Amino acid sequence: ADGACGEPRCRRCWDTWGSAELLLWWMKGTDMPPIVGTSPPGTIRDDASVVGTPGYSTLYGDERVGREIQAGGRLTLGIWLDGTHNAGIGTRFYALDGSSEHFDQTSDGSTILGRPFYNVQLGREDALLAGYPGEFAGNIRVHYGNSLVGNDAYFRVMLERSRLRRLDFISGYQFLRMDDDLRINSTTDVIDQNSQIFGARINVFDRFRGTNEFHGAMLGMQGTMARGNWSLTGLGK
Repeated sequence: ADGACGEPRCRRCWDTWGSAELLLWWMKGTDMPPIVGTSPPGTIRDDASVVGTPGYSTLYGDERVGREIQAGGRLTLGIWLDGTHNAGIGTRFYALDGSSEHFDQTSDGSTILGRPFYNVQLGREDALLAGYPGEFAGNIRVHYGNSLVGNDAYFRVMLERSRLRRLDFISGYQFLRMDDDLRINSTTDVIDQNSQIFGARINVFDRFRGTNEFHGAMLGMQGTMARGNWSLTGLGK
C-alpha cells in the first residue's frame, strides 16, 4: 500500500509499501534415532528392547520427523527514500507455527517396553527398561517440536522500470533460526516382590535441544509485472 501526503502544509511525503502473507511451508525434518522399542515375549532381560537383537522393533523413532506442512505468516514493510520510488529500505519478517509430535506407551508389567541407547561403558547397544514381565511396569512419553523464524533488512534500488514492469536490485542482511526440541520422560515401577527395591519408582527425564542460526549478507533481484488488477512478483536472493 502506498501512502501520500495530501495536506498543503505537509513538508514531506513518507511513501511506504507493505504486505501480509499466509505461508504453507514444509521443513526437511530431523533424523531421529530409535527412542522407544520393544521385544517379543520370552526375550531375556539383557536383550530386551536392545537394537539389533532378535525380534526387536522400534515403537517410536528411527525415522525422519517434523516434515508435516506448517502454517505461518510473512510481514513486509518498507519506505521509499525519494518521491519517484527509485530507492527504498525495507524489512521482512516471517515465522512458522512449528510442528509437534507426541508419543505415549505404557506397560502393565506383562509386555516389554524400553528406551534403547548405546552404552559407552559396555561398548554395545543397551536399553533402559520401563516394562518387563514380572519385574517392571511403567510408561514412556516423548515430545518433539521444531520452529522456524527469519528476518531480512534490505536496501532496494530500481534498475529498470516501465508502465507494466519494474526490476530492482536488493542488498542487505538476513537472519534465520531453526529450533529442535526433544523430551523423553520414563517412569518405571519395580513389581518384582523378590527385589530389594520392590515398590520403588524410577523417573528418568532427558531433554535435547538444538538451535541453528544463520547470519549473512544478502544480494538479489526483485521483479514485478502488472496487468490490470493482477501482478506477478519474483524474488531471487
